[in-house]
Amino acid sequence: MLFTEAFRALGYELLAPRTDWSADSASGVCLSLWAKEIKYSGGVCTFDTRRDAQPIGTWNRKPGFKRRFEHLVRAVEEFDSAVDAIVVSGTPGGSYEDATPWRPEERKGMKWFVTALDRESGQFAAETRQVGV
Repeated sequence: MLFTEAFRALGYELLAPRTDWSADSASGVCLSLWAKEIKYSGGVCTFDTRRDAQPIGTWNRKPGFKRRFEHLVRAVEEFDSAVDAIVVSGTPGGSYEDATPWRPEERKGMKWFVTALDRESGQFAAETRQVGV
């Protein structure tokens, strides 16, 4: 699926499709995550920019960084840290191959939540948790 189509499938519209990594709406926040950077253990998926992503200096000046940081803050403050997700296959930091909407009802009720957000650097972590679907 195309990147923009994946966001639309979850009810989000990218403001700048070529540079955005996230989107928001009246009902939530949606992040894109690289499949190759997601870790899986014990039935839980995790992602931490401090551990799993390229060094922050390679991406913290890109246009999508500022908007994603604003979306992360909004998720924490307005949506109890819950986020929707798009899983992107391909080369992290490079081109994507495919984008797949993460739907809890198709993932044994697992939804993504922001578990850490460094408001100074923009680094963050997220994990999946069981929710009622």
